[in-house]
Amino acid sequence: MPARPMLEKHARLRLALALIARRTRLSIVHQETDIPRDALRALYRELHGTSAPSGQLPSAGGAAITTRQLQVCASLFALTYRQFRRSQCRSGHNGLPARPIHAVISAHDALGALLGADNRLDMTLCWTRARDLRTGAATLQRCPDCEIRFLIARDGRFAQGCPLCALYRSAGLSARALRLLDERS
Repeated sequence: MPARPMLEKHARLRLALALIARRTRLSIVHQETDIPRDALRALYRELHGTSAPSGQLPSAGGAAITTRQLQVCASLFALTYRQFRRSQCRSGHNGLPARPIHAVISAHDALGALLGADNRLDMTLCWTRARDLRTGAATLQRCPDCEIRFLIARDGRFAQGCPLCALYRSAGLSARALRLLDERS
């Protein structure tokens, strides 16, 4: 039985290193791992060669979504996070009970692989988006025009409309016009 606490301690340290490697705010790392902040600051400095960023976390992640492009990225993250969360809830994580943070890491990494340099979401923003989805402060809605699912935050800066349709409109296009062009090709 004494091995279990040791395995849990190592799992918490592995999680802290994974989060710090992704430059996650230390308040989140501390909340997720319960490792003392002094130790986390030392790990951050050793890993990145600089001090960890400080300041308050956004109390509401919707306020951090400042552009339609960022809203599209956040929507992709939310869809990916939801899928990883469902699959990890069924299977656990490395033999330990699944936690939402593991799905956040997986979705963040998948989004990075999908978007590359166009990924505008840092790990802290991903964590706040996932938190908002779990608490109901953000939801996924389906657009009646282009039929994609997109993220809506209760306290977001934008109207409750589809970000892709808004980007189409700003380019002088509509989702329906693009569908017609697609059908003709």
